[in-house]
Amino acid sequence: MNLAETVERVKSRSDNGLSYRPDLTVVKWEESVSRCIQDCWSDDPEIRPDFKYCRVRLKSMQKGL
Repeated sequence: MNLAETVERVKSRSDNGLSYRPDLTVVKWEESVSRCIQDCWSDDPEIRPDFKYCRVRLKSMQKGL
């Protein structure tokens, strides 16, 4: 599946009403990155973190750059 197909699948719902989420195990992510991605995927907008909070959570990635 190419990038455009993946984006379209994420944007639309399947027949069972669930959203498509790509497999995060394909890439070796830091746990903080994986957790943040999963939180951003929440179907409930009240649960999704805002950009400011994501930036704080992902700050650990910037160490050593």
